[in-house]
Amino acid sequence: MHQAMFVLLASCLIGAGPVSGDLKKAQGTWQPTTVESDGAKLEQEELAVMRVVIDRDKYTVTRNGETIDQGTLKLHEDKSPKQFDDTSSMGEHKGLTMKGIYELKGDVWKVCLAMPGKPRPKDYSAGKGSNHVVYIMKRAAK
Repeated sequence: MHQAMFVLLASCLIGAGPVSGDLKKAQGTWQPTTVESDGAKLEQEELAVMRVVIDRDKYTVTRNGETIDQGTLKLHEDKSPKQFDDTSSMGEHKGLTMKGIYELKGDVWKVCLAMPGKPRPKDYSAGKGSNHVVYIMKRAAK
């Protein structure tokens, strides 16, 4: 009984391993300053009420405090440009993975992701017909 409890506890702790590298730097709340999706930019009023929160390898996107998307992130820092995979756990993209690229410099985080099933973006463009979304975010004040 005690051995089974130890194995369960150990597996939980291993799965919750340490957050390091860019994922550690990304922890916290981010305020989008620009969001462009397939050629259309969000208005400043919409951006002002959006937040992206990174907690370990989980992300949550809110608008006016209401969750509009959440899921998991997997960063690939060893690639150039740096890459990530975003798997949504709710909404129209639930269970689907979107491939993206990112650049994290200080308190500015730029990401470009492709819609599910589309190839990973090569640059930070989201023009009409691209099937890309670009977020430029700054770390939110505490």
